[in-house]
Amino acid sequence: MKKIQRRQMLLASAGILAGTAGCASDDSNSDDSIKDSDGDGVIDSEDYAPRDPDVQSREDLDSTPTATAEPTETTTRPTTTAPTTTTTTEEPPSQSSSEMLNATVPSARTGVTHYNGRELVVKVRDYPEIEQDPARLAVITSGFPDGETYASGRSETFTPPSNGDDPREITVSVEGDLPEDERIFHSIVAIPDKEISEVSAEEVTRLGESAAFKLNGTSIERDEPDYLPDEDETDSFSRVEHEGSFNLDYSGSTNGREWSAGIYFYKSAYATMRSEPRGRDYDEYVAVANSNGNAEALAGILDSTAEDNGFESKREKVEFVIDFVQSLPYVTDDVSRGYDEYPKFPTETLVDSDGDCEDTAILLASILQADPFNYDMILIGPPEHMAAGIYSEEINGNYYELDGRDYYYIETTGTGWGIGDIPETYDGERATLYQV
Repeated sequence: MKKIQRRQMLLASAGILAGTAGCASDDSNSDDSIKDSDGDGVIDSEDYAPRDPDVQSREDLDSTPTATAEPTETTTRPTTTAPTTTTTTEEPPSQSSSEMLNATVPSARTGVTHYNGRELVVKVRDYPEIEQDPARLAVITSGFPDGETYASGRSETFTPPSNGDDPREITVSVEGDLPEDERIFHSIVAIPDKEISEVSAEEVTRLGESAAFKLNGTSIERDEPDYLPDEDETDSFSRVEHEGSFNLDYSGSTNGREWSAGIYFYKSAYATMRSEPRGRDYDEYVAVANSNGNAEALAGILDSTAEDNGFESKREKVEFVIDFVQSLPYVTDDVSRGYDEYPKFPTETLVDSDGDCEDTAILLASILQADPFNYDMILIGPPEHMAAGIYSEEINGNYYELDGRDYYYIETTGTGWGIGDIPETYDGERATLYQV
């Protein structure tokens, strides 16, 4: 098995420099207030789904599910998985109410080492790579997890370390009116040596975040939400807490080949989705993940991780993603278990590494529909259950038909279910289909 050492990052939001540069998207140089990504005539800041030209408001989503006839069966080909790798954890950052808070970050990556409301000391290492030379650090201080920007600052210029160079300690001060007794946090990026207003999204390197904290006079105290998950470890998963982030490691196997995957999540990314309102139709959870860029970020990470593990063909990559979702350790293996009334967004499901059938079906549909996979996906709802469906003309197995297209059933709870395999419990059952 090839152990993947690098860690990918899922951003908390698209606009890390929004407070100081008007740069509101990581994949565009333009101001989000005038950008129209999907060319539908509605600017992104007012568009419910800025990447979907057919959706401008919530009402444009087709929230009416379609009931279909019984599934059709052809020849099936199962895929097997078997989680194998054990991972380790380390101590989380300690709590402190002193004038400066000490921080713990992974030893191989850049991160803040200590900070208060006005000043941060950042240890800059050669990972993530900072391509700008000379560079500056920029810090945004805002409400946690995605609130108002209160302060910002830039460091002096420096030459970033590379190729094993010794790390450098850079100090950054922020200026602005900071609130008291309100949960805030610092975000740190590297930018070129030029005016912030001239910095494009492609020139920004996301480096890290502080934990959430509160100020009271001259004192500072960590104040993270109670709902953030604790560290955890199983045979196939570990969640290690660092300053402002979770380091997640997953392992499993696809077609007899063992694999390893690592994702670096900011706590603010998790908290942002945790605070999103529920009561949506199931297809809307996929739509939100696509519109805010999280689905595409995850899809890109898993696509490159598949290649790192030796899965090159499109079919192999899809099977890897399916096995990845099926291998989440706290997802029930009982395919007959129903779902609760709290659907999760993909970010929540991955960080929690648990969920029920609706959560994993939403996760899988979001990833495989996003670039670079770009499959036509649906959600399939047999009685008291949910699965995903993938459109293809090259697959055999059980499928449901919607609008003249055959969508092959994918079970997302339990391991060993291949594309087109359907549990006996739902074989022959009618299902509600959700076009996502």
